[in-house]
Parts: sequence; structure tokens; C-alpha cells
Amino acid sequence: MSRLPTGQLFRTSAGSDLILYRTFHAPAEDVWAGLTESDRTALWFGP
Repeated sequence: MSRLPTGQLFRTSAGSDLILYRTFHAPAEDVWAGLTESDRTALWFGP
């Protein structure tokens, strides 16, 4: 993962959208699993 997150805030008619950009040095399958599988997501954010 990149050390400094980058992103942009976009104003929309419904409010705001925040888009964050990250670079992960891992296969796409591992990154997706880390975002979608709760047991793996917990490893990223700690107990």
C-alpha cells in the first residue's frame, strides 16, 4: 500500500463523493478478498 493516501472530494447533487487512491503491491484477488471478506478486513484494521 502506498504510504500517503491520495484522494479527491467531488460535490454531487446528492452530497459528496470521496474517492481515495491506493497502490497495493499484491495480486488483485488478495486485495479484493481483503475488502470483501470480514476476517481478512479485520487483519488490515486490527482488533
